[in-house]
Amino acid sequence: MKSKTMNADVIVFAIVMSGLISFSQSATPTFRENAADFIKAGFKKTTHRGVEKEDYSKIEIEASPLLMVQEESLIDENHVKVEIKSGDGDWKVMNSTPSMRGGVYKWTASNIEPCENHDVGIWVQGLDESKISFKYPHTIVAASLDDLASSGYRPHVPEDVQVGEYLDGNIEVSWTPAKCASLYDVTYQKLTGGKTIHKQVIASHGNSISLTDEFDSCSDYEIRVSAVIGDEYSEENIVTFSTPPETNSAERLKPVAQPFFNSV
Repeated sequence: MKSKTMNADVIVFAIVMSGLISFSQSATPTFRENAADFIKAGFKKTTHRGVEKEDYSKIEIEASPLLMVQEESLIDENHVKVEIKSGDGDWKVMNSTPSMRGGVYKWTASNIEPCENHDVGIWVQGLDESKISFKYPHTIVAASLDDLASSGYRPHVPEDVQVGEYLDGNIEVSWTPAKCASLYDVTYQKLTGGKTIHKQVIASHGNSISLTDEFDSCSDYEIRVSAVIGDEYSEENIVTFSTPPETNSAERLKPVAQPFFNSV
């Protein structure tokens, strides 16, 4: 009798576990074959006075995730994410909350590098907390420098400006390239004022310059570097440096002896 009861318990347990496994499997959403029909991505479009233009500083993604999956009831509508891959970089998840209207989710990615290709993916989470992803099949093709220049796009500021050792009246200045720049503008002058000197470096020729103009010894200078495309300049990255005194300056000093009395 006891054996039969145990067998019955085993059967019931197996049925319950089978049901749980079946429920877990059925609660995992899957994407439809035509899921790409319900998502689009590209540079943000704006309309001014009836003329449509592309805002190359932003990428806009619109998706209807409930229409992209086989069973919309299996999706946790509060856990839908998109990710973006720029050029050969890593995938980065957008943590911003999308706007939602009529089942359409909309994300806007800012501060992108429009001269690189971009790929987009979307993640949805099931009620069982499982996650599945879908890669948007159309790459957002990089904008050309001509398109960026005509659109009024403002490039990103060059980072990590470095000033080398001052040697024989020359100094080397380098920076991390801004990806969407046609050239760099380098400006420098003494902090106390005086003549401002401008130099430009074509971006394809590198990200450094050797300044050989005459510098005053024992003076403080300011160097400003900005990226340029068309008529648009980025913000300036500003650094300062000091020139050393002339090597023979000590020889030209004439000590003057003055009497000194210390009264006690």
